[in-house]
Amino acid sequence: MSELKVNSISPTSGTVGVKFNSPVGINTNASTSGLQISGKLNVIDNNLEVVTVSGANYGLRIKAPPAGGDAVLQFADFNGNSRSTISSNSSGDLIFSPGGVTAGVMTSSGTFNMFNKTFFNNQVNFKGNALFEKQTTFSQNAIPTTSGVPYLDEHLVNLLYLKRFVLGTTTLKTWSVFGSIDNNGRQGCCSYFNGVGNINGANTAQKAYNDSLPGKWLCIGFSYGVRSCSCHDNESYHFPIDNSAVWQINDSSVRATIGTYLGSIYNAFGFLIRIGAGTI
Repeated sequence: MSELKVNSISPTSGTVGVKFNSPVGINTNASTSGLQISGKLNVIDNNLEVVTVSGANYGLRIKAPPAGGDAVLQFADFNGNSRSTISSNSSGDLIFSPGGVTAGVMTSSGTFNMFNKTFFNNQVNFKGNALFEKQTTFSQNAIPTTSGVPYLDEHLVNLLYLKRFVLGTTTLKTWSVFGSIDNNGRQGCCSYFNGVGNINGANTAQKAYNDSLPGKWLCIGFSYGVRSCSCHDNESYHFPIDNSAVWQINDSSVRATIGTYLGSIYNAFGFLIRIGAGTI
């Protein structure tokens, strides 16, 4: 064994550099091939290029310690102070930790978990199901649009669905009551007449006046009274509108709530718009 002590190694004239034939060991015994270094290797004011080994499918490999800890790639400032790390644990998870805080983990199965706010500054395409477990806030300058046709209450409604399905007989109902709030009919002038709120009237089919409606409904109502009565020309009454109101019905009926908003009425009519969940 021999030892060579030099201050510098320079190429011979006409050559482009100095060539060391492997194996070479620095501060350690040489491996079977290549260059093996024991200690710190600093590459200063230069680039480090790594060529992917085609047979091994990697170019730069960072090994975990023998105890089985994480394999860590650390980014630091000029003085060596850590800025952020990318590490891989024994389960094969890829862990992203900027500033020493775990911000995201890509699991070994490919699931990417983000633990803080995520900003998408351009178009994002979700080709699977996007699950939102908390509130999602959209900027007023970026109102979401939908192209599918919702069929459940919790689906995001689009204009096509609103026009084709929402404004139908199950969500828009008319109602009226004639004679009094309990639909006793008109008496004392010519004869007795049933209003449409009567058991023989159309409201029975729509369940819009006496019946309790499930869910939340917006009720718009108008009331009017008798002004005159003439049997000669079959004129029952003149009816300028006396009062009007808008109120919300929650799992109740028009009959149960009308007195609170229209007061003492003789005749009333209006319509209902379903605005909340409930079984129709």
